[in-house]
Amino acid sequence: MECNNLRSRKGGNRCSSVTGHLVLTGAVPLEPSVELDAPEKEMEIYLNATMYKNITDITMANGSNQSESDIKADPLFRISTLIWVYTSPILLLTGTVTNTLSICVLQRKSLTKQTTTFYLTVLSFIHLFVLYFGLGTAWLKRAFDFDIRLQSDCLCQFVTFVVNVFLNMSVWTLVAVTIDRCIIVCLPHHSETLCRLKYAKCTVAAIFASVALANIHIFWGVSLSKTSDSSQEECTHGNYFNEFVFPWISLTVGFLLPFTTMVITNSLIVRGVYASHKRLAYQYSTTSGGSWNKLSANSDRYPPHGNRSPPHRDKLSSLTTMLLARNATFLILTLPIMIFLIVEPYYVSEDQDSAALYLTWAIVNICDYSDHAINFFLYCLAGSTFRKELRNMLRPVTRHTAR
Repeated sequence: MECNNLRSRKGGNRCSSVTGHLVLTGAVPLEPSVELDAPEKEMEIYLNATMYKNITDITMANGSNQSESDIKADPLFRISTLIWVYTSPILLLTGTVTNTLSICVLQRKSLTKQTTTFYLTVLSFIHLFVLYFGLGTAWLKRAFDFDIRLQSDCLCQFVTFVVNVFLNMSVWTLVAVTIDRCIIVCLPHHSETLCRLKYAKCTVAAIFASVALANIHIFWGVSLSKTSDSSQEECTHGNYFNEFVFPWISLTVGFLLPFTTMVITNSLIVRGVYASHKRLAYQYSTTSGGSWNKLSANSDRYPPHGNRSPPHRDKLSSLTTMLLARNATFLILTLPIMIFLIVEPYYVSEDQDSAALYLTWAIVNICDYSDHAINFFLYCLAGSTFRKELRNMLRPVTRHTAR
């Protein structure tokens, strides 16, 4: 309790409050008949306030320790630990293998000159950085009780900065891929001018510079600090901006704006592909022998060769599935952690930690990191060219193994 109206009077000092009295736990009441002069009453108030502070600190410390032990004994907390310890290495191994395969396939000679494959290659490298710096750090902490961020303030800030930068880069690189494909499909006559490799490299550089500048505040807002019971250090944000303001910026820049952009551009792609296949179907029906005319050499609008019925509906369905799968995956796996980061500072205080909170944090993190380990499977599922190049790359290996 803060005494805002402490004044020296003839009858002694008086601490005014709403009720006009100051009640201190552990205070020793004075006999009504005993009258003290001003210095004695000042000493009494000081001793009572000191006793109250000490008793309160001891009570809070004991309560905090008991609460922590109760949390660690809760089955939900144990489940959250198991999720971190056993799911993380699976995602790290899967992400390493799949992203490495993606890079190898996308860097084959027949694909290296296309802007879309350049973006996807950069995206695979970004996924590796996110998995190693983000998930790898979390796994070492839970499994081996070693947190590299706690070694110094510099490592705390650097690792946090790298994770945030590459998380944002992955989202906006995906947006760049979608816009690139939208231009190729909807503006085929301008694609050779707009979708050049040097422009793609400049775009990636601009994305990196922008997200790095947006996260530069980490170097003065994140640091090592003592926990509430002063028993250990933690790498955490230390100001109002990082706790209450930046999560809203992150939600807008890292999720809402990219997702809205992808929905709009993917809708334009579906519309453009549908119109293209309608024209192809008409040309197929009016061309002698039912042969297809190739309209473009740099897009998803390739018709299959041969004298068979036009499979434009199957082609459209495959493309639509790929686009919807990518957007649905991004939404499902990224939205939970964004909601958690927004809600948690407002509705959960430091003394309200619970095992359920730790379990929720583990689940939303694993979902978010899964988005960086499964893109290879989406490429294989919906990309016929990717599957073909993957088979060509693995064919010599399978032949050698068969021998």
